Amino acid sequence: MTESRRSRVVNAYAVGPRTARERAREIRAAPLPERRRDRPVVQILVGGAMALGAMAALLVTAVAYWGDVTISGTDAAIRLAVFGPLYAAGVYVACLGWERGEPDKALRLAIILGIFGLAILAVVALILILIAKSDGKFDLDLGDVGKALDGDRSGAGDAVAGVVQPVVRDVYTQVNPDPLATWAVTRQAGLAAPPETTAGPVTPTPPPDLPPPLAKDDPRGHDCARCGYRFDVAAHLACPSCGQPT
Repeated sequence: MTESRRSRVVNAYAVGPRTARERAREIRAAPLPERRRDRPVVQILVGGAMALGAMAALLVTAVAYWGDVTISGTDAAIRLAVFGPLYAAGVYVACLGWERGEPDKALRLAIILGIFGLAILAVVALILILIAKSDGKFDLDLGDVGKALDGDRSGAGDAVAGVVQPVVRDVYTQVNPDPLATWAVTRQAGLAAPPETTAGPVTPTPPPDLPPPLAKDDPRGHDCARCGYRFDVAAHLACPSCGQPT
């Protein structure tokens, strides 16, 4: 009984190390996913760089199209078609390296990370677009517009006047091509002078090309009640000098 027990111990000691070495060789020779190996750092870094670069390009495209309106819809669509697949490929390459070459796990991880990255991209793009639109000429309420039309040149009234002035001038020019009449209408609305050249109450200033007033005995003449300028009332709806309506 004692000998048989010793022989079993000796035989187990003799067989054990050899079996372990053979098992190690089998593990090293086994294909994935049975074999566990280190994650390829270079592959993960390359995929991450591709994804981040594509995200930055998509962010710039979104802000340029919806915020600053510096590119056309065709250019935005072309950039989306180029950088969208590049972003998806970068995420998948990085996830494939992280999962040690297992396609199924890499695909699931890539879908999760891709959606999460697009959500972050949408939030950041929305914030930047709102900032771009509110930079001095957008995102103003109706109260600011009313102040600008009343001649208020303080704060938001300046910003609104700078935007509304060319629109009013262009629209009225199509109705009445007379430059003096156009100037008079925009002046009466408090929009004729540039915002940066005015401060405080608006004072009537004649245009540089104002013709001389009509003579006192001219039957066509009409004296402006605001500035005293005498002009032809049949030719002008408002005083060419100060914009006072007749």
